[in-house]
Amino acid sequence: MSSRFLFIYLLLAGLCTVCADPVETRLPNARLITPQGDWLAVAPYPFTLAVRGDGKQIVIPSVGFPFSLNIIDLPGKLTRIPNTPKNDPNVQVHAGVAYSRDGSRLYDATGDSGAVDVLSTQTWKSIARYKLDGADSFAATLTLSADGRFLYVLDQGNWRVVIIDTSSGKQISSVPSGSNPFAVALSPDGKRLYVTNSGLFEYQLIKGVQEKNTRTAGIRFPPFGYPSKAARKGKRVEGHDVPGLGDENDVRGSSLWTYDTADPAKATVVAKLRLGLPIRLTPQGPIGGASPTGVTADNEHVYVTLSHKDVVAVVIADGKTLEREIELTPFSDLDARGHPLRGVMPAGITGDATRLFVTEAGINAVAVIDKSSATVLGHIPVGWYPAAAAISSDGKSLYVVNNKGKGAGPNGGANRARQYVGDLELGSLSTIPLPANLEAATARVIRNNRAAVIDGPPLPRVKHTFLIIRENRTFDEIFGDLSGADGDGKLARYGLHGWTREEPVLRDIRVTPNAHALAQRFATSDAFSTDGDVSADGHRWAVGMAPTPWMNLSWTSSYGGRRKGNLFSAAPGRRAMGGGADGPMPEDEPEFGSLWEHVANSGLTVRNYGEGLELEGALEREGMEPEGQRLILNAPVPQPVYTSTDRDYPTFNMGIPDQFRYEQFAKDFDQILAKGDAPAMIVIRLPNDHTSEPRPKDGYRYRASFVADNDLALGKMIELISHSAIWKDSAIFVMEDDSQDGADHVDAHRSPLLVIGPYIRKGFISHRHTSMPSVQKTIYGLLGLGSLNLEDALAADLGDMFTTTPDLTPYTIEAPDLRIFDPAKARFARPKNAEEARELTDMDDAQEIRAGFLKKQKSVVH
Repeated sequence: MSSRFLFIYLLLAGLCTVCADPVETRLPNARLITPQGDWLAVAPYPFTLAVRGDGKQIVIPSVGFPFSLNIIDLPGKLTRIPNTPKNDPNVQVHAGVAYSRDGSRLYDATGDSGAVDVLSTQTWKSIARYKLDGADSFAATLTLSADGRFLYVLDQGNWRVVIIDTSSGKQISSVPSGSNPFAVALSPDGKRLYVTNSGLFEYQLIKGVQEKNTRTAGIRFPPFGYPSKAARKGKRVEGHDVPGLGDENDVRGSSLWTYDTADPAKATVVAKLRLGLPIRLTPQGPIGGASPTGVTADNEHVYVTLSHKDVVAVVIADGKTLEREIELTPFSDLDARGHPLRGVMPAGITGDATRLFVTEAGINAVAVIDKSSATVLGHIPVGWYPAAAAISSDGKSLYVVNNKGKGAGPNGGANRARQYVGDLELGSLSTIPLPANLEAATARVIRNNRAAVIDGPPLPRVKHTFLIIRENRTFDEIFGDLSGADGDGKLARYGLHGWTREEPVLRDIRVTPNAHALAQRFATSDAFSTDGDVSADGHRWAVGMAPTPWMNLSWTSSYGGRRKGNLFSAAPGRRAMGGGADGPMPEDEPEFGSLWEHVANSGLTVRNYGEGLELEGALEREGMEPEGQRLILNAPVPQPVYTSTDRDYPTFNMGIPDQFRYEQFAKDFDQILAKGDAPAMIVIRLPNDHTSEPRPKDGYRYRASFVADNDLALGKMIELISHSAIWKDSAIFVMEDDSQDGADHVDAHRSPLLVIGPYIRKGFISHRHTSMPSVQKTIYGLLGLGSLNLEDALAADLGDMFTTTPDLTPYTIEAPDLRIFDPAKARFARPKNAEEARELTDMDDAQEIRAGFLKKQKSVVH
C-alpha cells in the first residue's frame, strides 16, 4: 500500500464517521474501490442489516472482533454494543435481525445459542428469548411476517425452519430444509416462504467411530475423491465402512425450497427446485455447483443469487419452475478458453416494484436489474465484499453492507500497537442516492476491477511448477530487514536479527537464513498480499477457490468462538458447521473447478504433499504421524487431490517436524525422478512457521524454533530441486496461506513471497501489487493454460520477476542458528498423559493469536 493509499485508509477508517464519496483505495488484491455515496464504518464482518419501518434507524450485526450490534440513527449517529474492543460473550449476534412493526423491538438471531433474542430498541436490553427446541440448534437468520405476527427462523444446526408466534413467544411449527440452508424470504402476501440451500450433502460419521475411540478408529486419508462413484455409493476404507454421500444432484442441495405458509402452524414444503447446472464429469473435468445464497420475492417471482454461477435465477412464484437466469458479469469480453470466467460472486439481493439490487461480493459492486426485461442496467461501485443491501423506506436510497469495508491497513510500525486482522478489518455501510448514474458507475466498476492487470511480455514456458504453501506470516516479520525492500526491521522478529518472546535477552538470531538467501539469489516482492484473512479461507484462495458467502460467514463466526461444531451430533448441520479447516469441501467447488482441476484436466500431471486434507471431521493429535490426523466423517477431497497425494506426507500438525516433511518429500520426489515422470505441478504444504507452544524436550525451545525448522526444510527442498534434472525447466513459488499472526507496517495482509528458478531475476524485489491469484495466473501462463476465473484473469502476473537468460547454478542451504533450532534434536510430539492424548494440536486460534499480539509487542528488543 503506497503512502497515499495508507493516508486515505487511515482517514476513512479512523478519523471520519461519515464520509461522502470516499476517494479510491487499493485493496490487498490490487484492485481499487471507489465507493459511491456516504460511508459509515462499523464493527468488522457485517453480513446483514435491518431498516426500521419509519426509516430512521438501521441495525447491523457484526461477527468480527468484537461481536457487535451496530445501531445507526440516521443520518449517521452510530452506537455500538459493546462499545469496547472486548469480545463480550454476552453479545450474541449472527446474520439475522428484524424490527417489529412498530419498531419497539428487534428480533436478533443469536447463532450458536440456538435462540432469538428480543431486544428493546429503547434500552437495547433483552426483554425475551425464544429458544429453538432442537438439540444443537443454530439460529442463523430470520424474517418477520408483514403483520408482525410470525417469525420464521432458520436453524442451521438442524436444517429446518422454525416458526414462532410473536404474540406468545411459542414455537408453532417446524419444517425441514435442504443442506446448509442460508437465507429466507416471504412472498408479499405471506403465503409462501422461500429458503436457499447452499450445501450439497449431509456428512456422516464413519461406521465404528465413537467419541471414545477417535484416536484409533478414524481413517488416515480421505475416503474418496469427488465426484466419483465411490463418493456417491460409499466404500470400505482401512477396515471401516464409509457411507456414501448420495447423489450430488439430489434436490436437498444447491436448491430453492418453497413452503406453503398460509397457515403458519401447518406449514409444509410444496416445491423443491434444483438450481445451477447438474454436477457432472466432462472431458475438461467436473462442472456444476451453484451455491444458492440470497433470496427475495415479489407477487410473480422469487429471485435467487447463485454465487458460483454469477447469475440471478428467476423462478415462478410457486417455486416449481426456473423461468430464466440473468447473467451479471460485466467482463464477458475476457478470454475464457472454453468456459465463462466466474468470480462476480453474487450474494445479497433486494428489490422494489421495478428493480433488483444484487450485491456482487467478488467485484465490489451492486448490480441494478430491470425486472420487466430481466436485464442488467448497470453496476454501482461500493466497498470490499458487499454482503447485503436494503432500500430505504422512501425508496430514495440504497443501503449496502460492505463486509470488509476498506481492508485492514497496517497493524505494526511506529506508534501503532499490533492488532489482529479481525479487529482491524472494519465493515461499513454505504448509503447511495437513487437513481444512480449507472453508465458512469459501471465504467468505474470495470476500471476498479481491471486496476491490477498489467500488460507485459508473455511468460516463458516451463515444464514443472512448484507451489509451496506455508502458514500465517507477514512480510515485515520475515523480510522487514531485507535490504532494498519496503520493510520495518523493528518488526522482523523472524529475520536475520530476530528475537524470542520467551527469552528477550536472546537477540540477533538468524531465524530465516534460507529465506533471506533465496530472496538475494532469486526474487521476492514487497507488494504481495494474501487474499484471505485466516487459514480457513486462505487455503481456498491458495488453490483458486474464492470462498462463498456461506463459507465466509462460517469461518468468521467459527474463529470468533461462536460457531461450534459437534461431530457426534444428531443435528446434521452441526457435524460440518465450520466448512473444513483448510480442505475444500464439495460445496466450495466453483462451477468449473479449482487450480487442481484446471491443471489436471488440461492433460497435465499433478502431485500433492499435504495440502487440502484438513476436512470436516479431521482430528489432529500427537502421535498421529505420518499423516498427522484421523478422519471420522465421510468428507471427500477433489478427485485430483485424491489421486495425486503422497499419503505418507503429513498435513498440518505442529507435532511433526518440517524436517520429517522434507525427508518424505525427498524420498517420493527421488522416486518420481527415477521414473522420468515429473509432474507439471507439485503442491507442498510446509506449515511449521505457523508456530505452536514451545516443546523444549522435542527441540522446539521457542516459537521461533518452529519458524527456523520451517526455514531449513524450505532450503533443503530448494537445494534438492535445484540439483535435479528438471531444475532447468522449473519455477517455484513460496507463499503463506494468510498473514494473521504477524505485524506489518504497510498492511496486515502483506506477506512474504519467493519466486525461484533458473529464469528468475537475481536479487530482484518486485514492487508490483500482486496477490494469490497472481501466483495462479503465473502458473497457468508458464504451463500454457488460460485463465480459470475472474480472480486470476483480473490479477497482475509475476512476469517482472522473470528473465530470458537462465542461471542453472543450484542452491546450497544455509545452516540454522543452533541457539533456537538444531535439526538433530527435532522430535515428534508425544502426549505426556491421557488427558493430553485427547487434546487437539495447535490449530489457528483467533483468541490466542489476538492475546499474543500484546506479548509480542513486549518482546521486541530492537
